[in-house]
Amino acid sequence: FILTACAGTGSQKTGSEFSRQASIESYEQALVAYRKDNTMTAMQQARLSIEQDANNWRSHELLGLLTNKLGQNETADTHFQTALRINPSDPGLLNNYGTVLCQRKAYAAAQENFKLAMQNAENPRPEIASLNAGLCALQSDEAGTAKGHFEQALEFAPNNPIPRYQLAKLMLRDGNRLAANRNLEQYLEHATHTPKTLLLGAQIETALGNPA
Repeated sequence: FILTACAGTGSQKTGSEFSRQASIESYEQALVAYRKDNTMTAMQQARLSIEQDANNWRSHELLGLLTNKLGQNETADTHFQTALRINPSDPGLLNNYGTVLCQRKAYAAAQENFKLAMQNAENPRPEIASLNAGLCALQSDEAGTAKGHFEQALEFAPNNPIPRYQLAKLMLRDGNRLAANRNLEQYLEHATHTPKTLLLGAQIETALGNPA
């Protein structure tokens, strides 16, 4: 998930500006609580933030994440859709809602959100949406689509090791042992081994006939 804090201003404020500033501060407190996994405090502060400014889309987004975590899907959708109505093109918001929808197996809707996030010219990290689209495609047993998304993620960010790892797994599953090995080697140019990549490396070497 991608959540950020808001920046306030120090200039003289009207009453409505004071309310907006108070809403930002409440959101920032909610975000701190969320990151500490203090769900109830996060919800209280996010709700207070919306009372102070109903157009604080970040607080609606956060409440969407929190209520989804509690299994309150309809409430979560309402908050996400409200956030998107206020700010329909924010790539982080689109990515987060796509991830939530994929967790619920609403794959088509999830992919539409990832697509919109990727297509946003102002998205500084489009590879995140591409990677999540690939992972979601894997979850829905669409390996070919996943491969395309991982390759697209590498076009956006060639040094990102995560798509390389995912491609190595897909290549090995398809019986393309050399391509799997090549992708894992490229992964290691930008990251160190983890238990998962060590296991994958052992599986690739076994497939290549190098059990030692």
